[in-house]
Formats: sequence, structure tokens, C-alpha cells
Amino acid sequence: MGELGGLDYGTEAFLVHVIPQRRISLRNHNFRADFLFDLSCYDPRVLEYKRVVSLMVEIDGHDFHEKTAHQAKRDKARDRYLKIEGFDVFHYTGSEIFNEPSRALFDVTAFLISEGKRFLHEGKDVA
Repeated sequence: MGELGGLDYGTEAFLVHVIPQRRISLRNHNFRADFLFDLSCYDPRVLEYKRVVSLMVEIDGHDFHEKTAHQAKRDKARDRYLKIEGFDVFHYTGSEIFNEPSRALFDVTAFLISEGKRFLHEGKDVA
């Protein structure tokens, strides 16, 4: 059990939403995440879940990502913008997903568990 804002939370306090092909609009920018993982923590004071972290998982094909200097620059700028807006981004190649899908699943799971533990350890208020 972790303690958060004086309240005890068990393992049932976290919820993960997995959303494929998620469209995201931020100010004047529109993005599409191959997969979006939203980790939320339950706040019993208001009887709802509050977002802890959002992880975008991108499966990059060679034709559209880092084939040219312009593509690499665009992708890096996009990642920085998304980080500023509160999104973490993991990139995988298509062959990584095809050859070792369990590796990507392990990485995502480990990241979400780490963020959940950090959230509880730092005692962040979900309200």
C-alpha cells in the first residue's frame, strides 16, 4: 500500500487506458499516437480518476521517420513539444514490434509501474 495525501491506496487505485490511433490536439498542433497509454490514480475524495502520466508509443516506419535529415529534425521537434505538453514518447521500429512484441510490452509496463510508484512516493495530490 502506498500513501497519498493521507489516504491509503491499494493496487486497485491505478487504471491504465490503452487507446490505439489516438488523435491529440494541443493548441494549434494535431498529432496521432499509434498507441496512447494513460495511467490514472483514483481520488476517493471526488470519486474519479486523475491522470498521472500519458505515454505515447510510436511505431516508426523507415519511409517516414529519420530517412532524411528533415524527417529526423521534425520528429525530434515533435517529441520535445510533446514532452513540454506532458507526454512521454517511446519509439519502436516496425521490426522491433514484429520480432519482439513482448519487449515493447515490458518497457511500457515497467515505465507505468515506475511512474505510479514515483507518484505515490512523492505524495502528489491527485485533486
